[in-house]
Amino acid sequence: MDRETRVFAESHFRGLRGRLPSKVCPTPDRVDFIEKPDSFSYTDFFKSYLLPNVPCVFSSAFTEDWGSRKHWVTPSGKPDFDYLLQNYGDVVVPVANCGVQEYNSNPKEHMPLKDYISYWKEFIQRDYSSPRGCLYLKDWHLCRSPFHADIFRSFSWSVNICGRKKWFFFPPGQEEALRDCHGGLPYDVTAPEFLDSHLHPVLEVTQEAGEMVFVPSGWHHQVHNLVGRTLSPSTITGSMAVTWPTCGISCSRSCVPCSKKSASGGTPCQTGTTTARSS
Repeated sequence: MDRETRVFAESHFRGLRGRLPSKVCPTPDRVDFIEKPDSFSYTDFFKSYLLPNVPCVFSSAFTEDWGSRKHWVTPSGKPDFDYLLQNYGDVVVPVANCGVQEYNSNPKEHMPLKDYISYWKEFIQRDYSSPRGCLYLKDWHLCRSPFHADIFRSFSWSVNICGRKKWFFFPPGQEEALRDCHGGLPYDVTAPEFLDSHLHPVLEVTQEAGEMVFVPSGWHHQVHNLVGRTLSPSTITGSMAVTWPTCGISCSRSCVPCSKKSASGGTPCQTGTTTARSS
């Protein structure tokens, strides 16, 4: 946190005197797109998105110097399996079988990344099918993550190193209208019964390669992959966890040499021009 942001934050929270803010920020009708790093500061982000608790998307200009964008993908923009195998092949990773729904989630198993990449290659060669089922199906073409909010109601970010995704965002509290008679949330908010935007207003955004999505605290969301192969490192703000869901890796900084810094090859930019963009 830079000095300007710290001074602003201290003044803001000191004024609350331990009380919760009485003013609720209005829900935006679209997700802002931050275009230029050189005209957007961390203080701008803190005031306009982190504090109001609303999502935004940072352009690929913010990540163009990241080492992962240079090394994790081939010149054609697809995952570089050889590089991933050489550097992370022996890492044991948790993998979800997204072809099976279990208590509104998916059963998990663990395997070395090299075994998962072997499965991944087979899955592609077999025209996106495998006798092992759909392991981490949400990271495959036309597949999705279940409807959820991030753990501990954290803030988080997700960057597409390669690939293309569509996000569906519901502001905190709006998920209550989606609960069934038992209080459970839907597995898929794109099911026909939830398509009425007047009853279930949703913010949609398409994330391209290199772009970074900021996911605010408590916002339920669902993510669809729109192209065949996607790599997306994600970080939960305020914790030590660093997840790499789209290549099957989920780990802490202590168990594998990959972190927010190693994904970027340095410190991510904290400075963009803001425009509005919706899918």
